Amino acid sequence: VTAGDLSDLSRDRSREAMTTLLQKYVSKATPPPAIAGPGLSSTTIDFTESNASNFKLNTEPSGIIGGIDDKSLRLLNTIIKKLRNDESIKDPTPEEKEKMERHMEAAAMALTTIVLRSSPEAGISTDDEELQHRIELFGSNSIAEKKLTSFFILMWEAFQDFVLIMLTVMGVITIIVETTIGLEPGEKCGSCWLEGFAILTSVCIVVLITAGIDYGKQLAFKDLSQKLQERNTKSVIRKGQQVLVTDAEIVVGDILSVNSHAQATISADCVLIGPNADLKMDESSLTGESHAVRKRPGDVILSGTNASEGAGKMVVIAVGINSVAGKIKARVYESEDRDDDME
Repeated sequence: VTAGDLSDLSRDRSREAMTTLLQKYVSKATPPPAIAGPGLSSTTIDFTESNASNFKLNTEPSGIIGGIDDKSLRLLNTIIKKLRNDESIKDPTPEEKEKMERHMEAAAMALTTIVLRSSPEAGISTDDEELQHRIELFGSNSIAEKKLTSFFILMWEAFQDFVLIMLTVMGVITIIVETTIGLEPGEKCGSCWLEGFAILTSVCIVVLITAGIDYGKQLAFKDLSQKLQERNTKSVIRKGQQVLVTDAEIVVGDILSVNSHAQATISADCVLIGPNADLKMDESSLTGESHAVRKRPGDVILSGTNASEGAGKMVVIAVGINSVAGKIKARVYESEDRDDDME
């Protein structure tokens, strides 16, 4: 799958979107999957059914690096079939709702372990080659900074003030009049031009000071943004260990550990993989919804939201410009990564 496919899942946030993503992966899974690369961690799911739709999920090393094994392929087809059947249920009973939730949990686990080659327990590898490979495939969790407005452009913008334009015109007219028609026959100018020159000098001083202040604000904002990025750290699981990384270091496939005590903003679009606790997210910054939204395994967690209650682990599916918050930020700050097709 591509970064665009995962971005579509975070945008649609539906059972149908999850089914479509898994189906697309299966249709392209005969050759080695796109994420395969040297040193990539790989796991598969041991899938059993204790009844018609009760999934028991375990993860174990599969030893498959360059492709997908038949067992995982059969598992994905089974999950896709279950999800398709769930889509046809219009008014589910409480028992059917419980089964549908388990199916979405199974889909989230399959997405994590098979499609993204991560592990809920061990996460991804800390190998630099793998991390770089994921960045090349799915992008980095950063937005290209807007270029600083040049000092000369700021000077031109400062000069657009009506009063400054009028003073400039007056200064020029004053110099012309005093040095030409304002002189008597045979009279020398001497210092007659000083008054107009003083007006123009005042205008230049005002423009330079205004442009300097604006340019200083740009530098201060850039410095503050860099400091905030360095201080914004998240807890991820890599190689079985909890590791603190900055937001920019998060890659697709990382397992984020989130709880309401930290009150940290989710910095990338994710899919909740468990545990099946009462995790509630504050999505008011994106949707305007004042009430916390309960999330279950398989649900998409949007970047820019906060955990207001409970805790959970989630797998990163979209970062940077491919995430919802990243697209908004790119448009607001007119980044070079801006996507004009954002809906």
